[in-house]
Amino acid sequence: MVSVGIIGCGGMGKLHSRSLKAIDGVRIGAACDIDPQALKAYSDEFSPARTYSEFNELVKDPGVDAVVICLPTFLHKPAVLAAAAAGKQVFCEKPIALSVADAQAMIDACAKADVILMLGFVRRFDNDWGTFKRLIEEGAIGRPVVWRHFMASGGPRNSWFTEADKGGGPIIDGAIHDLDFANWLFGPMAWCQGSARHFRTTSWDTATVTIGYESGDELVLSWCWGLPTGAAGLHGQDAIGPGGTILFPHSVPADRVPSDVCLDEKGVYLLDTGAEKKPVLFDKHDMFLVEMQHFIDCCATGKKPVVTGEDGLKAIHVALSALQTARKP
Repeated sequence: MVSVGIIGCGGMGKLHSRSLKAIDGVRIGAACDIDPQALKAYSDEFSPARTYSEFNELVKDPGVDAVVICLPTFLHKPAVLAAAAAGKQVFCEKPIALSVADAQAMIDACAKADVILMLGFVRRFDNDWGTFKRLIEEGAIGRPVVWRHFMASGGPRNSWFTEADKGGGPIIDGAIHDLDFANWLFGPMAWCQGSARHFRTTSWDTATVTIGYESGDELVLSWCWGLPTGAAGLHGQDAIGPGGTILFPHSVPADRVPSDVCLDEKGVYLLDTGAEKKPVLFDKHDMFLVEMQHFIDCCATGKKPVVTGEDGLKAIHVALSALQTARKP
């Protein structure tokens, strides 16, 4: 039996707890949140064995084997250091930290304590983006490829996401999934360039950056979390290469989805080689459940996670490098 402590009882804490409740051999041994109302709402739904208002108290609980940290990014480092010092296995939501130095300190603390540090890069467990990775590796559109992803909105509901010293904005937080996945798919970064600006927050809430990789591939991100509340721009994602294009599921036109496909069960990419426009199907699943199953398996068996603190450091290094080199008004 693996007993898990939840640190941060908001949206992500609840999401991961639903996954944990579905896994045999797991119990929610404790939970903590500084907000009494959030802690009560969480407790009413998940019935943790014990509750705390401070993570420093939860990590001292001898009945907790592992922690799932779902705090704002600027609190990741102190929570991870406390958990490691207490000998707890650690799952930490992405991004790992707001600086490379903090990320390295977290990695070092967990290594010294001989505990797991797994990062919440859930797209590594996703059949959706996994299908994209397979198509690229099979050479479906040739190499090099340019992966493009653009979106615009008012950003997440909680304001800390777009505060420079707490969440860092869209490139550091939201697009960190793309940056990690590109590191996994393309390999090391070779160069970066772009532009960044403030629309209405203290972070670089609006940025367009291009990351070049040693493989010759590129990732282009144009993300905005600086629109007025309720406003939204287009959201698109594709990859282009010398052999054609790959449209991500939310960018595939409705008339290109086969009529016999049940979209509750299947997702659809569109592979366009010019000579052929071919739908590529994948099975939808709960990537967060698969992610938590992997973490629990690592806790129970001592396996090394497929997503580590080092992956978190590499991703935040790319994000910070892109913003540092970006032109600013």
